[in-house]
Order: sequence, then C-alpha cells, then structure tokens
Amino acid sequence: MPVPRVITYAGPACPRCNLPLSLENLTLAEEICPRCQGYFKATVFHPPQRVARVLQIGQSGPESTTGTCANHPRNIAVTNCGRCGLFICSLCELEMHGEKYCPACFDRMTQNGGAEEAQTRFRDWGALAIAMALCALVLDWAMIGVPFNVLSIYYVIRGFRDPQFSRDKALLPALSLLLALVGLAWGIVVIAKFLKVGSL
Repeated sequence: MPVPRVITYAGPACPRCNLPLSLENLTLAEEICPRCQGYFKATVFHPPQRVARVLQIGQSGPESTTGTCANHPRNIAVTNCGRCGLFICSLCELEMHGEKYCPACFDRMTQNGGAEEAQTRFRDWGALAIAMALCALVLDWAMIGVPFNVLSIYYVIRGFRDPQFSRDKALLPALSLLLALVGLAWGIVVIAKFLKVGSL
C-alpha cells in the first residue's frame, strides 16, 4: 500500500537553497536570494475557494444519471480529468490553466516538469555551461575536451531559451560560450596535428 505523501508549507522560500523569505519583502519583479545569489521570480498564488459541500449519491435522488467519482465512490462526479478522463468529484478537482485534473495526473505533471507553476527545482544552465567549458580546458591536452565544449555550447543554448533567463544573468553563459568556442577550435587543431603526425 503506497504511503500518502504529506507536503507541509512553511512560507515562501528560495527555490534553489530553501532559505525562508519574508512575504512582505517579495515583489513581482525578479528577486535575488541573499544566501545563494540565485535569481527567481515570486508570484502570488490565490487558490480558488474549495466547494465546502459535496453531493453524495444518496442526496442526488434515484432518478439521477450522474456518474460517481473514481476516488470517492459515494460522491457525485462534477467533471472529468482533462488528462486521463477519470470522473472526479469536487474534492478531487484541481484546476490549472483552465483545465481540471485529478490528483494523480496533477502529481505526475508536477513531478515530470509539465507544470511550470508547480516546479520547485530549476536547472542552472549557466553554471553547467561554465563547468563543462572548464572541464574541456583541463582535458584539451588529452584531446578529449571537444565533447565537453560541445556540451557547454548546448547548455548555453538551453540557458538562453530558458523562460527564467534574464539579461543580467547573461555574463556566465556568454563567458562559457567564448571559452567553449576557443576550446573547441583548439581541440580541433590539436586533433588535426595529431592525425597529421600519425599519418607520416
């Protein structure tokens, strides 16, 4: 039997290092975490008011042709999940982007990254790019730095396409791109020289 997942909310926190933040100091503009210096945007979430009264089968009358909820067989289904089609009652109904979802599909979407609003972890493409570029610089002498340079360029492109990207964070990806291009050119020259010497 699966153990139910319990999520406790202790107030706003940095999405990268979980440093508790004061709600009064948050604005709709981009914020900088005082501990990890990571950038994030805070959005105020106003949850919809839940329906306090849930109709059960006995209250709907014998002439009712409504279906029952897949999770609560005694409750009347008010809608179906927009992802899997399961009939759900007002207790199970979770709304996002105008679509209604059952709890299982909503959990899957948040775990797989399908719901950007529900994400709590973000990938720092700039840091990954600079790490790969530096690894490539170290490994260029052994002629195995070229794949790391290509990976660094890929991370830079992903970073620029990231919706969380802002211009004030462009220095690290730009430096990574410069290092990766220089390292890629140097690696190709080293490999070409090695192949030329080997063919003699």
